[in-house]
Amino acid sequence: LEPCNSCNACKEITSGASLDVMEIDGASHRGIDDIKQSADSVGYCPSSGKYKIYLIDEVHMLTKEAFNALLK
Repeated sequence: LEPCNSCNACKEITSGASLDVMEIDGASHRGIDDIKQSADSVGYCPSSGKYKIYLIDEVHMLTKEAFNALLK
């Protein structure tokens, strides 16, 4: 599915202002406590979109324990 880049949701995501899209840097937030803190926000409903999206950049940098906590 291609983004339209004209609706409010596409504009918010493109500008980085969307509360429903979260990007996590796996290299600097690689511990189990960091993942647990991010997982706590999963229970909240999306603010304007249909879904919440979590992007984890450099997921290979997570510790083994943090990756296991992410899977739970």
